[in-house]
Amino acid sequence: MPVFQSRHIPAILLFFLCGFLNAQTPTFQKILADSTDTRPYDVTELPDGYLLAGSTTEPGASQSDGVLIRTDLNGEVIWQRRYNSYGTDEFRAARPANGGGFIAVGSASGAGAGSGNCWIVRVDENGNHLWNKTIGQNGFLTLGFNIIPIDDGYIVSGLRITNSAQTTRGFVARIDNDGNTLWSTIPFVNRYNTLNMQFVKDGLIYGCGSGQADLFAEKVEGVWAALDLETGALVKSFRYYAQEYEVLNSIRPTADGHLIMAGWSIPYSTFVVNPSYAWVQKTTTDGEVLWSKTYRVPSWQHNWGYLDVDADGGAMLNIYLNFRLTNNSVDFDEGAALFKLDVDDGQPLWNRRFSGGEFSHFNKVQHTADGGWVAIGGIKNAPLEPYGFFVAKTDPAGYMSDCCSSQWPDPQVADLADTLMAYLPTAINFAESRIEPEPMVEAAVFTNMDVCVYGTAPTIQETLYLCPGESVVLGGATYSQPGTVVVGLPTASDDCDTLATYTIEWLPQVSIQDTLRICPGETVTLQGTVYNQPGVVELVWSGTGDDCDTLATYVIEWLPQASVQDTLRICPGETVTLQGTVYNQPGVVELVLPGAGDDCDTLATYVIQWLSDNQPNTISLSCPADLTVATASGANTAVAEYDLPFADSGCPCPGLNTTLVSGIASGSEFPLGQTVVCYRADDACGNSASCCFTVNVTSDEEPCDVKTIGCLRFELLGIQQDAAQNRAYRVRVVNNCSAALQFVYLEVPDGVSAYAPANNAIYTAPSGRTYLVRNPNYSPMYSVRFKPQAAGIALGESDVFRYALPPQTDVDYINAAVRLSTGAYLETHLNTFGCPVTADNNPRPAHERSEVAQTSVWRVFPNPVAGGAILSLEGPELEDAWFELRDMTGRLALESRVQDNRVVAVIPALPAGVYGYRIVVQGKGVSSGRLLLSR
Repeated sequence: MPVFQSRHIPAILLFFLCGFLNAQTPTFQKILADSTDTRPYDVTELPDGYLLAGSTTEPGASQSDGVLIRTDLNGEVIWQRRYNSYGTDEFRAARPANGGGFIAVGSASGAGAGSGNCWIVRVDENGNHLWNKTIGQNGFLTLGFNIIPIDDGYIVSGLRITNSAQTTRGFVARIDNDGNTLWSTIPFVNRYNTLNMQFVKDGLIYGCGSGQADLFAEKVEGVWAALDLETGALVKSFRYYAQEYEVLNSIRPTADGHLIMAGWSIPYSTFVVNPSYAWVQKTTTDGEVLWSKTYRVPSWQHNWGYLDVDADGGAMLNIYLNFRLTNNSVDFDEGAALFKLDVDDGQPLWNRRFSGGEFSHFNKVQHTADGGWVAIGGIKNAPLEPYGFFVAKTDPAGYMSDCCSSQWPDPQVADLADTLMAYLPTAINFAESRIEPEPMVEAAVFTNMDVCVYGTAPTIQETLYLCPGESVVLGGATYSQPGTVVVGLPTASDDCDTLATYTIEWLPQVSIQDTLRICPGETVTLQGTVYNQPGVVELVWSGTGDDCDTLATYVIEWLPQASVQDTLRICPGETVTLQGTVYNQPGVVELVLPGAGDDCDTLATYVIQWLSDNQPNTISLSCPADLTVATASGANTAVAEYDLPFADSGCPCPGLNTTLVSGIASGSEFPLGQTVVCYRADDACGNSASCCFTVNVTSDEEPCDVKTIGCLRFELLGIQQDAAQNRAYRVRVVNNCSAALQFVYLEVPDGVSAYAPANNAIYTAPSGRTYLVRNPNYSPMYSVRFKPQAAGIALGESDVFRYALPPQTDVDYINAAVRLSTGAYLETHLNTFGCPVTADNNPRPAHERSEVAQTSVWRVFPNPVAGGAILSLEGPELEDAWFELRDMTGRLALESRVQDNRVVAVIPALPAGVYGYRIVVQGKGVSSGRLLLSR
């Protein structure tokens, strides 16, 4: 039986410290009390201790003060403060504040606070007041239950009650670091509900409570909800109703992404006759119930649950026990208890009973960073005596050294079949925070005295002997290594647990070792397993009787094996035969040559290499120098003959080939401009070399007019006329500027389209450069425009541009212009009267008949045309085609069928000017342009 020291709690701090089984985990029990009636509500772990929050009331007084107490990790008081706003005050929760110090929440009814409002107080590290604010409205009693620090402020939740108690509603508010309200809301507007927000995760605030339609409703439902962190909007909420009265007090996230929550459940609304059960359930974040159970300690009427979770998946359930039935009568007693549950299924793992007087209970339990648990509640020795603070700190298993705890009887566990319903939220706005006068702060007068409620636990010591590989179960845990284990052995319900110390030692174990030698390819069988490679095999041979098993170690090694290695060198096309297989490529061939007698086989390795491998062979190829040839007058090509490149190789294998890879063969026709000719040489060793040179075909023509403007030179090279009297003009542009050529413009008489090149055609200059053609072009002059498709010529480069005009045009000069990449525009004119007109047997050279970028274009001629003439078309054959002619207003002037690519109708006598024409095939326009009508 424990030695219980029943003491009247005087006006001093009753103190008892219980150490810990693990030297890394401080444990203790403390009673903090004086002559006042204290109400403890909250404990929060700090990096260097704990922060306690509650209230205290002087004897005979009707008003209480808020209390904050800071301790070290052993529970020793660092400072204690009382806070009075000249009314009734209390703190329900306290947390480390953003930026240092602490922040507490509760209620106050002092100066400026009205009938009672949610009270928020910020203090420094030593408990000195920094600021305080209230949230509430006249005509309501507003209580603050919890405060949650977030990055830029806090979440506050509590309860608003009308003075007439006609409505009770939970409220939630978000405040900044200075206590200013960012938003506040009452999420549910049914007349009676509570909502205590307890943690923030993934942008949502989670909390729980209860809901009731009105004061006299038959049922109260457990509720949990999630609000949006940024706006306070209700995102989701669920209520659970199984019996007659359900309330949720705490909610926590679990490691597997779900939620676990605790409260209490009563079959009927009569509290004394029907017992209440501690109620715990696990749900998904969408409200789906995974399991739901009730817990009741036998003979105790009221079992109310609060919980917290630890990192390894367990949940600590703190059951508030009240009203014990003894001999068919009611004992107004209390009990402080902790029950460890499995989060996965809700089954109890263990329970511990703590006491400091006949009346004691825990209000809150919290998992600590060292793996243990800290709980806070009230304690007193008799029903009429005042309460004191009761704080217990345990190791992870719920034990404390020097003082013992006892076991409760296993709780009665039952499944609770809840009915899940989703709330239909209707939120209303709530009041904002207000600055209040500075409260009176004074030191509390708690003192301390050592006391131990339970005596020293009985102990036993025993040595256990194990063979390696065996294990023993102690206190529900399995141990398979030597060491010392201390566990508590439960005894009768009123007795202390027995602290048992077990020393685990190894029994002697026999071991053998042997070496087995085999040839590669051979095997050895050990305990039914075949081994064919060197290595270490450890086996266990079962022992007989009480002997441990024998540990056998076998080392498997190769026997010596002869090996030969040879290198074979061949040229490409040659072969070598090894054990009947023909090889013609480099590689490694591994063969096994059978051994004689007991000898292992011989491993032969043949490395086949090219004869040229690892030889200092090289290859070279020398091209002739660049070659320049001139064309005959008026010709576009010239025959060029050059010496073939000279190749040389040091490859020991025969074979050396020289190949033309780009350009034109010697003795062939080369076009005007530069042609790059490239050759490559390859030898039998896989070496290659390449070289290139340039054949430049130039024209020996002299320009008939030259104009230089700035760094540009324009040359008119000549005029050619074909059998249809179309005249082709060739203009060379030399760009000595550093800026590249962007556009070339060659003037065309107004209303005339150049005969060649076609609009959108790709013009290829004698140099091989390509240009996109716009014909006609309207700006900066009516012209043919050439646009380079790659980088434009610059730094002395030149190109020849050729365009042809219809026979009715005979120009005396040509306006020529260039726009450079810098935007500079340079223009001049070239005189044509000094240029002889020569015959042109190829009016549209191949480089002017390149593929057109758009649909096939038909050329209309003559253009310009006089009234009464017949028009002809040049282009692909047309079927079912029509010719339309419209003036500049769009009015149809002529419509005629096209036959044999001729417009049969005679052009009527229309006013001179520019007209637009369109060729239509099967109702679809296939070509269009402008037609100049003259008198």
